[in-house]
Amino acid sequence: SAQEITTLSNVKKNEEQTTEKGTKNTEERLVTIHYTDIMSDNGDKKVTDTLYRAKTMNLHLLFESMMLPQTRNQLKARGVGLWNGKLEVTECINSRTEGKQNNLLDISENDSTLNITWSVIDNCCFSFLGDFELANDSTLNLIYHSYGKTHCACNCEFKVTYKFKKSFSIDGYEENYKKLKYISLNGEVMKNIEAFRRFQNIKK
Repeated sequence: SAQEITTLSNVKKNEEQTTEKGTKNTEERLVTIHYTDIMSDNGDKKVTDTLYRAKTMNLHLLFESMMLPQTRNQLKARGVGLWNGKLEVTECINSRTEGKQNNLLDISENDSTLNITWSVIDNCCFSFLGDFELANDSTLNLIYHSYGKTHCACNCEFKVTYKFKKSFSIDGYEENYKKLKYISLNGEVMKNIEAFRRFQNIKK
């Protein structure tokens, strides 16, 4: 990674706050990240970032490549039994990307999990934030947002895997899951699930 975290501190501070309803204690939360930016124009540069949150609920901290937590899209997708999505990204599996486009690589599942892997072409210095949604009753749309501090003069092929837990404990979820016929990536690359599985079996 271009940014190497050296320390992460989480500090809480209690303060009294006076309101119309009286005095109450509030807890402030301060997170400080110290890291070395090896991509800095000035060589290795020591950087300190501070994130502040006035409430004590979970801090919304996004770091490198990960699945966005508990989005509205994901909550709706629970209606087909898909829960707790995770994103795994293999950094730059191929730097020769001329003529290549995003493409579906693999679908694997068992009774409790579903894993979908894409080949994604993007800037070689970027990380990815993932999300997923039901585009309609028959289409699961997988989403990524690529981002980075630096836009480098190169592209790379990344292997991006969306990992889901399946749970059909609520009536109707399994039936809804069986209605899924297509998988898309950012609403653009559309693949027929059954046709792709037949292709996988031929390759094996």
